[in-house]
Amino acid sequence: MNRRLNSLVATVALIALLLPSFALQASPAPTGVVATAAPVGASSEVCKSRPPGDPIDLIYAWLDQLQDPVTGLLGDQQDTFSRNYVNALGVMAFSLRGDFPRARKILDTFWGRAGEFYHGECSVFGSGCMPPVCGSAEPCGFFQDRNSESGEPYLTGDRWMGDNVWLLMAIHNYQARSGDTTYAPMAQAIAGLLKSLQQPAGYIATGWTKGDTAFDTSAHAEGNLDAYHALMLAGEAAAAERVKVWLDTGNPEEYPTINFKNGPLDLHTWRVLSLGKEYGYSLGDIERTDDSSIRYKNTIRLCDQNITGFVESLVSNFSASCGMDDNIWAEGTGEAALAFYRAGYKVLGDYYTRELGKLLIEPAGFTGMLAMPYLARPAPNCPGLEWADPTKGHVASTAWYVFARGRYDPYAGETIETFVVAQPIAKLEAEYADAHSDQGYRLESAARLGGASGGRVAHLGDGNSGWAEYKVNLLTPVRGATVGLRYADDVEGDVCRIWWDGVLLGSFATVRTGGWWEFILSDAISMGSPRPGLHTLRIEVEDKQTYGMAIDFARIDGQALQMPIYLPMLAR
Repeated sequence: MNRRLNSLVATVALIALLLPSFALQASPAPTGVVATAAPVGASSEVCKSRPPGDPIDLIYAWLDQLQDPVTGLLGDQQDTFSRNYVNALGVMAFSLRGDFPRARKILDTFWGRAGEFYHGECSVFGSGCMPPVCGSAEPCGFFQDRNSESGEPYLTGDRWMGDNVWLLMAIHNYQARSGDTTYAPMAQAIAGLLKSLQQPAGYIATGWTKGDTAFDTSAHAEGNLDAYHALMLAGEAAAAERVKVWLDTGNPEEYPTINFKNGPLDLHTWRVLSLGKEYGYSLGDIERTDDSSIRYKNTIRLCDQNITGFVESLVSNFSASCGMDDNIWAEGTGEAALAFYRAGYKVLGDYYTRELGKLLIEPAGFTGMLAMPYLARPAPNCPGLEWADPTKGHVASTAWYVFARGRYDPYAGETIETFVVAQPIAKLEAEYADAHSDQGYRLESAARLGGASGGRVAHLGDGNSGWAEYKVNLLTPVRGATVGLRYADDVEGDVCRIWWDGVLLGSFATVRTGGWWEFILSDAISMGSPRPGLHTLRIEVEDKQTYGMAIDFARIDGQALQMPIYLPMLAR
């Protein structure tokens, strides 16, 4: 970088730190964008000129044509395979437009299938029948998949709790916008199903699988994120709170799907949409491209333009034959855009909504209309994704684009109008250190210590001084930033030092918190006003022969500043 450009960067950075929040004025480029080495071609079907007209109108024209005239159901990808989750999104999309007849047509199909829901024990929802006792004793709930033309379920499949949850949220979306409570008994039945599946640990079990031949008691974090919000909508606050406690404190060693550090993309995005903007710190890692082991996003070259978006999981989780280092998952990119809006990062929400719009296609067989594919490119060598056809529209991807364009949160059933980044700006679970000392560092389960966020703690010290380092990706400049630790110590006197990018911020001596199971938040230490981008936080503990300290998490607070234009060189 030459001296003249350095001066410009320094000036712009200073202005960004001193000025208050701004509205978006230009297309930003988020931190650490990585372009592919060489353009990869696409079929002429994908890259042909789009039809004229308002994109949202053309999308709804496609959804209208796709809806089965008898059942009202929507095929996932212009076919007859129809998932309940996709139809729930359809109800929400039609309700958002105010097209309640089309939303009702979908809901009517499920309303008429109480016998399926109750395993033949009850043929109606409501007071006309005494439903069976659901749960491990009796299969209940809608089957996950069905034929869109007949409405008949695939009986060898699963009564997956997650799809039932989305139907409950769809009913509440429809009720809130239409004022029609016809389907309230069905929503109550689904809420009752979820409560019957709740396990002693607090989570909602997967439910009946394999054609009702097995009851799966395992936990699924994504499904439980949805279940929390659905139960809150249904007025089941006590059951919802038990789910939230499990989500906040569950141990990923015991429940592998609860890994919020490097699990699937929607563990980050749906965590924000379901639990609230206070969980916006979950989005920092999905913007990282510095580390191949923590990377969810790509910039690809398609149809003579660069497009940035996300894939379903860490790029490194896919085999090389999948080609996921040069692809984009449209559905998840729409979810990410909305999560950024909900977390208060309007600049990033706008950016990813615009990027996603570049993937709109005129779907095969639907002249003059628009839709969103599942993937930007085909993935014929990727197990489980062979079906994805970039020349065809995918309902879930299309619905999430519609929601992102309107900043419509399908969880809350509302348009996101205000953009304030909640505290903490960043939260670093102590057990997920990027590097640590060989001695004086160990992990402990919350089963022993109790009450720890993320289910585990990092114990620093205990006979040897120890240290741990954490990568922190700040999405905006932060003014007046501070850092603090939530920790426990049974004997006072250990010395904790905190470093930021190699600079010592400060230190403190631990106090006796009451025991290893009683955590407190340390006094905040000033960090100044750090720039956006990747940083390193280092925690050192000098053991004074008092058995060290147990650290739950570190948190960074401050005022996040929305930037009017993002210059990539600021993060270099």
